[in-house]
Amino acid sequence: MAKDMHRKKWDEATLTKLLVFEALVFEWLNIVLEAAKKFNNHKKIAIYDLCCGTGHDADGKEGSPLRIINVLIKKTLDSNIKINIYLNDKESCKIDKLEKFITKNNIDKKLMSKNVFINFSSCDISEYQLNKDAYFNLIFLDQYGIEHSQKINEFMSKGTDILMFISSANIKRFKDMDSFKKYLGSEISKISFEGMTNYETHKVVAGYFKRMYPKYHIAQFSLVKDNKNTNGLIFFSEHRKGQEKFLEAAWKVDPVNGEGNKNLHNDFDKQEGSLFFDENSPTSKMENYKQDLIDFLKDYKSNTEIKNFSLDMGFLTKHTTSILRELEANKKIERIGGKEKAFYLTEKNEKIQIRFK
Repeated sequence: MAKDMHRKKWDEATLTKLLVFEALVFEWLNIVLEAAKKFNNHKKIAIYDLCCGTGHDADGKEGSPLRIINVLIKKTLDSNIKINIYLNDKESCKIDKLEKFITKNNIDKKLMSKNVFINFSSCDISEYQLNKDAYFNLIFLDQYGIEHSQKINEFMSKGTDILMFISSANIKRFKDMDSFKKYLGSEISKISFEGMTNYETHKVVAGYFKRMYPKYHIAQFSLVKDNKNTNGLIFFSEHRKGQEKFLEAAWKVDPVNGEGNKNLHNDFDKQEGSLFFDENSPTSKMENYKQDLIDFLKDYKSNTEIKNFSLDMGFLTKHTTSILRELEANKKIERIGGKEKAFYLTEKNEKIQIRFK
């Protein structure tokens, strides 16, 4: 099933995947660069691209390793913080081509002047070992199959976030095969995709990973290809802040729904060029979330509980705050504590209790 994506022109779904990854690197660095300043020792950050390829597609469009580099070159960095980029591909010819391109264009020297260093390697992900020097790690598993999904537990630790690309279409098609159960567990065969849309396919797969890794905070982004097959990104973090940063990246790339490269809900009024287009109309996803939030607030919930619910449902706190303001203006909710119109969803500590009347 594996194909060499670096020998062809990338499609819109692949380019969207790269946009999400690039936005995540930017948002992730905003947080960890500030956090690393507070460390007395181990002021190190690491970014891993474990299926990095040659750096370009057949049309010259930049791949994930060069997008990491672009973000770092543009950013103002603290010279006291060392950043290592680890670029790996199991095909040594791809690493050689990427390294030659970086050296020829003096990219490595530009980065070294900012205390950023590139490390090249060529091995199968199943054999890959992380360098344990850094506390903060961002790992990109841009795999073709599903066999490396078992590396999640091995790689995960505090300060580490993992972004994995996975073919949900292949899981839907081959979930009953022993080769898939070997890596995803026997329970994967019990998932039913019958009657589900492309959007729901990847959402269900992400939900399965949430059950596999209940202690991690997880979010997803769907990638529907031109042939209607659905792949997608799944993000794993031990910290809520990591989940929030991924969602910020997702909403930056997909400002309508924050979850995919296509209009996954058939909201014709949100399709530019449509006779029904209305940029001010709420999406069906937002309307559904509003009802889910109301149901969640049948009993009193704190601001921190509401924020966590928001993130788990794939929404940012600004979306939830807007709904709460509307509900309060219509006298649909009651509160214990806090000031009117303030919901404290960006606070770490409990400040308020809210319930739907």
